Amino acid sequence: MEYSRKLTPPIVSATVLTIVLTASTIVGLAQRADLTGVKAFSAIWPIVLSSTVATILVMSLLYRAIFHLLHELEVSEAAARDEARRDQLTGLANRSLLMERIDDAIRRCKTNDEQSALLFIDLDRFKAVNDTLGHAFGDLLIKEVAKHLLDRSSIGDTVARLGGDEFAILATNLDGRQAVEELCSNLVNTISQPIVIKGKEARVSASVGVVFISASSSRAALIRRADITMYHAKSIGRNCYHIFCSRIDNAVRRKALVEMRLRKALETGDGLRLDFQPQLSVDRKIIGAEGLLRWTDDKLGSVNPDEIIPIAEEAGLIDAVGELVIRQACLAAQLIPDITIAANLSPLQFANPRLATQLAELVAEYGLPCKRIELEITEHHTMLNAMQYNEIMEELRAAGFTMALDDFGTGYSSLSYLRELSVDKLKIDRSFIEAATQGRGADIIHAVVSLGHALNLQVVAEGIATLFHEKIALESGCDILQGHLYSRAVSLSDLARMVVQNPSTYMCGTVNGGTNVSTGLGAI
Repeated sequence: MEYSRKLTPPIVSATVLTIVLTASTIVGLAQRADLTGVKAFSAIWPIVLSSTVATILVMSLLYRAIFHLLHELEVSEAAARDEARRDQLTGLANRSLLMERIDDAIRRCKTNDEQSALLFIDLDRFKAVNDTLGHAFGDLLIKEVAKHLLDRSSIGDTVARLGGDEFAILATNLDGRQAVEELCSNLVNTISQPIVIKGKEARVSASVGVVFISASSSRAALIRRADITMYHAKSIGRNCYHIFCSRIDNAVRRKALVEMRLRKALETGDGLRLDFQPQLSVDRKIIGAEGLLRWTDDKLGSVNPDEIIPIAEEAGLIDAVGELVIRQACLAAQLIPDITIAANLSPLQFANPRLATQLAELVAEYGLPCKRIELEITEHHTMLNAMQYNEIMEELRAAGFTMALDDFGTGYSSLSYLRELSVDKLKIDRSFIEAATQGRGADIIHAVVSLGHALNLQVVAEGIATLFHEKIALESGCDILQGHLYSRAVSLSDLARMVVQNPSTYMCGTVNGGTNVSTGLGAI
């Protein structure tokens, strides 16, 4: 381009000057009276010939300059197009170029049966690197990862950066599934190694989703499948790869359907309810009940709470679900005035700094004191966010709510932390009760009860399914009993009938025999 810019003006000037001089000379000769006929022609033709030759030379130079200019323009445009399809930070292909290469791979698969695969790669814990070492360091880390991906890929593969810490590799000319698995294994192992940049060490890992390209593939379907498979790899523990299968696709579609139907159910109130499992004192009197979420949908049928809650949390619906649970707990407390109703809180609800105020206002709408509602939070999540959770639990207790630590024994609470924890009850995880049947766990139950009592906490034994379970819980000193021996979760109306009748009437008649042959209160 620079060459053409310098050469073109002189060429144009020389061409114009030659034409002007030639014309001036011819006009001057034509005006001379002594030149006529043959003499005039003899005088003019050398000038014309010289001018013509000079013009041809000048025009050839001009053509060469124009040719160079057009070539440089073409190269420049190609470079601009290529730059537009390259990631500015890493120089890798960007999303636009990757889409073109995917289309090419699909066409080649149709014409010559070439086997290709699309890999989506997302870095794990990259945000922590940015937060601790800064975004400039994060950019350098991204560039190092890009080099690793290029080093592990083969000639003909397309390595792309999709944005942020997301990458993709279009692997072509593959020799079967094993070749893809070897590539993925190498990528995961390489990226998980410590990366040192300017004397600072960073550790990240990669979650990889893989989908094979077939003749019937569409670009949109491939991208969707690679993406959902990558997130599946994240969900099962990160630092791994997973290859797409129909099970993953079905799970994603199921999740989307559940979310859509849940939104509708929350709007209409249809199908969502609490069932209640009674909680008994050691003399088998019902003193409380735990509200357990149930959902029966017209299209989905019965949906398990273990499926509902994670989807509600991810979809931003957990506050609405939480409000529904508290409202139904309050309705139960209104109907049955002599017992406490327990409701579970989601860990995400603790992100709300006004949780205590909002729940207190909600309970007040039903004319109830907060002490009638017991709030349960799992030990595991409490340990993960100890300071934040405890602060809000203190506010909830100050408002009058009873706080219970659920699944105790699974979260590895330290004694010093437990002493400071703002709870009123410990609920021993049912796994310890079940283990007692095999001769294990009885000592642990006894130790937990002793610890709870030393801290002035009531201890609840969950999962009491047999008379032997009950015997272990009572001998250990548990204060409250809950489980299928007494009742499964029942409707509010059934719970109300249980409370007004003598619970011992519905206990099995084989207490002395030492075996469980009845569903207990659940028989009502």
